[in-house]
Amino acid sequence: MRSWWWTGPVAPGGKPASPTAGRFPSVSPNHRAKPSAPFKALKWLLKEDAPLLFRLRLDPAQWRWGLQFLWECRRSRVHHNMVQMLNLGKFSRETFIALREQTGIDYQQLSRGIVTLLWSQQEVDEAAHTAAVMQQFGVNKRLITVEELAALEPALA
Repeated sequence: MRSWWWTGPVAPGGKPASPTAGRFPSVSPNHRAKPSAPFKALKWLLKEDAPLLFRLRLDPAQWRWGLQFLWECRRSRVHHNMVQMLNLGKFSRETFIALREQTGIDYQQLSRGIVTLLWSQQEVDEAAHTAAVMQQFGVNKRLITVEELAALEPALA
């Protein structure tokens, strides 16, 4: 299967999106409860390098959190949770920009976007749906091919 890339926002002035290290992805609902999350978490349970390191304990708060997380993974909650994450991300970004302007802090920030590699058709389909919802909230997310990515970021060609 061909790999697809999903790019983040385009900076003011139309600069192309590119991958960033040490990024501050304020408007990104990628890390949310969704129907596939419990299955991914099960695969990660015994891996020390898992993106979500979770050690089971006899802790009522942990089990309560786990049950609440499973409840939020239902397909009927995905859209609601994504909207909540988008609103929180937009607020966070706006607050961070205001703080940067008020304090004059300069840390050589870049606002060129984020690239995410998608490995399966299911991920491509989910990303297309997510991008459509995010565009309704003014976030420029889109799917591009490997060739388009190489044109946007020649260092990855």
